[in-house]
Amino acid sequence: MVDTQFLNNPAIVQAQARLIGFFEKVRQWPISVWKTLVYAVALIWAVRSLAALFWVVMPVPDVAAPPRLAKPPVSQPTTSGVVVNLDSIQTANLFGDLVKEPVITETKPKEALPGIEDNARTTRLNLKLQGILASNDPQKAHAIIADGNTQALYKVGESLKNPGVKLAKVMEQRVILDNNGSYESLWLYSEEDFKRSKAISKREIRVPDQTQRQPTPEVVASAQAPKGRTAPYDADRTIVRQVPPSKMPKSVGDVVRFSIHREGGKMVGYRIRPGRDRELFEQAGLKNNDIVTSVNGISMDDPRKLREVYQNLKAAPSAQLEVLRDGQSYSINLSLGDG
Repeated sequence: MVDTQFLNNPAIVQAQARLIGFFEKVRQWPISVWKTLVYAVALIWAVRSLAALFWVVMPVPDVAAPPRLAKPPVSQPTTSGVVVNLDSIQTANLFGDLVKEPVITETKPKEALPGIEDNARTTRLNLKLQGILASNDPQKAHAIIADGNTQALYKVGESLKNPGVKLAKVMEQRVILDNNGSYESLWLYSEEDFKRSKAISKREIRVPDQTQRQPTPEVVASAQAPKGRTAPYDADRTIVRQVPPSKMPKSVGDVVRFSIHREGGKMVGYRIRPGRDRELFEQAGLKNNDIVTSVNGISMDDPRKLREVYQNLKAAPSAQLEVLRDGQSYSINLSLGDG
């Protein structure tokens, strides 16, 4: 049931009367007014539709919205009365220590430093310097070093078989070793070698009679004259010399010393000079300042081929040398036999 008190409320009754009066006035409007209202509504709808169609055909370019700026935090006063000690928090190291990543740098081969030989004492390592291959470029110099019964060819900066030992520098009479940071000298000739060499040079060297020859090791050297040359050179000449067992060389460095020779800035071979045993050097058919351009068919125009030649000679019973002497080319065959 409808509450009669609500319906009889004067305000409700007055509102109903006004609403009824409004509808009565609307009903009395002429038809022309109604047509005008219909036309107005239709016109508004048509304008709105045309506007929507226009923006479909001609879209509005997208404009990037400006970035929003983060509002800075606003510190609000604490009302709890708690005091925060910032110094103790900063010194607490809550996130650990900052560890820097190691910087990886490209290591370059260490060059032979000048003057490292000044305070280098004679090494006590059980090593023997068998030969030296010098060069104007310190990085291209090599040395033949023996450790016991084995010997090997080393370049500057290369590690020896001894732990922590490297070849630091190659000089004319010795090499400098880096023995765990301490520089030491390894000499080509010891004091005993010099004393022995002087004693041999003072003795009279006898050549045994051919009728009393005994089978002994010998060095055979054959020299072929260059093209265009005649006497006194003979293409078939063979020089035979007997070498007593006591004078057989123990190393290449006893007989010959090498240094790189260049012409026009290009390497053409190795210039050779006699070592401690000059007599054996000359018996082999070699002369001072000869330039070796080829060994057993291997051209000596690149220092990197030196190791190949070294390995070849270790197993070969003979060596064929191509030599430049006073601008002329010679072929020398060397062999070690049992007589």
